[in-house]
Amino acid sequence: MVKLNFDKITYVESLKDYLKIHTKEMYYVTHMTMKKMEETLLSEVFIRIHKSYILSLSGLKSFEGNTV
Repeated sequence: MVKLNFDKITYVESLKDYLKIHTKEMYYVTHMTMKKMEETLLSEVFIRIHKSYILSLSGLKSFEGNTV
């Protein structure tokens, strides 16, 4: 078990039945659905940008077309 603060998360990537939670230092893999993770994360801080990605708005530097 690892306690991970929301402000450490840069983005979340879906891996079928698992999620890869990325931070600046490393990543963590957990057994959870994207829907459950989306419900857990604060909607003011995180946004689902694709069926496979949830992004921290604080880490967003730029976007153009389909590229973040």
